[in-house]
Amino acid sequence: MILEEMVQKNYSLSYSKLILIGLAFLYFIVPSFIEDIVGADFYIYSKFQNLVSRYSISFFFMLVVFLWLLLSVFPERKFKVPPVSSKVLKVIFFLNCLYQLFLISQGVLARLSGFSRNELLDRIGSLLIPGYGYILLLACISILKLRRRKFLVIFFCLSFTIDILYQGKIFATVSLMLLMFYLDISQIKLTTKRIVILIIFGFTFLISVILLRSTNEVNSDTLLDIYTSFSEFMGVQATVGWGYEYSLNQKPIDLFKFDTTLQDYYFSSVGHGLALSPASYFLGNFGGNYYLIVSIYFVLLFILYVLAARLIGHYSIFILMFNYIHLIRHGPSIFLFNSIFQIIFLILITLFLKLVNEEKYKLFNQEDKIL
Repeated sequence: MILEEMVQKNYSLSYSKLILIGLAFLYFIVPSFIEDIVGADFYIYSKFQNLVSRYSISFFFMLVVFLWLLLSVFPERKFKVPPVSSKVLKVIFFLNCLYQLFLISQGVLARLSGFSRNELLDRIGSLLIPGYGYILLLACISILKLRRRKFLVIFFCLSFTIDILYQGKIFATVSLMLLMFYLDISQIKLTTKRIVILIIFGFTFLISVILLRSTNEVNSDTLLDIYTSFSEFMGVQATVGWGYEYSLNQKPIDLFKFDTTLQDYYFSSVGHGLALSPASYFLGNFGGNYYLIVSIYFVLLFILYVLAARLIGHYSIFILMFNYIHLIRHGPSIFLFNSIFQIIFLILITLFLKLVNEEKYKLFNQEDKIL
């Protein structure tokens, strides 16, 4: 407990800042340079694409300011949480491992059966039990609390294996976030050498996934698959142009399923779906009030995470990292609701542990008096 309080006091979050800002750069800045190469008339782009780069770039800088402020002025926890038994943490970790091994076994069978990428994604979607995100979150926190490298390595290997088999990215993303957070709370100094190693590792994994995807289809074109893999960032940015056009045409506001609504709007032109940029979400729904609403959104997020930190400490930030991919490619509403429910979930667990600890303390005092 004393060690945990010392780590909390000296919390730097350098690695966490690196991955959060690095991913934001890939999704909001890099596509602007790619657009200059492929041209604003590229098939996934709206006719207004050349007018919307400033919205993606401005969102990037507003996001960076939000992250930098939150991770720099992170408050100390005011509510002391009783320590959790290492046996309980290990049970949570190994139960998750068993479930991940089950997913791997089903993934191997699907690959041997020659499933396409869409079929693989549908397959894992059908295998994930409702509420698994909470179990996965607890498994990650168990690793952070146990502070054992071997558990981190096991989780890392299982998660990447799942994503390689099913050609997804969620488990790998969570693993990378967990690794960075683990390095931060372990007070591992961030150096230029380590930054370079992490970047090389990231690109190596990305290229490996591309090559694996290109060999999955019988009649696959490797060059086309490489383009498809790297075009994810372009696809996210492309929705900003469609969001701008959606707003100009005075389409109805949809705060909860805007990705589906926008897809129906552009599908006939593009021919397939695109991931949703948060810039597109705010621009499509709020038009000329874009900057005001985005600013209010980040202020609300800042308040939410700071208040949560008073009760669950630095795990408040891990919840942000755990859900970060939803913010940059699935929708700000999904990110917000996931954050709120998971914060409440951890707070309830924290309160439960406190009550259990108090009951144990009372029983101990009663036995002591009897003796």
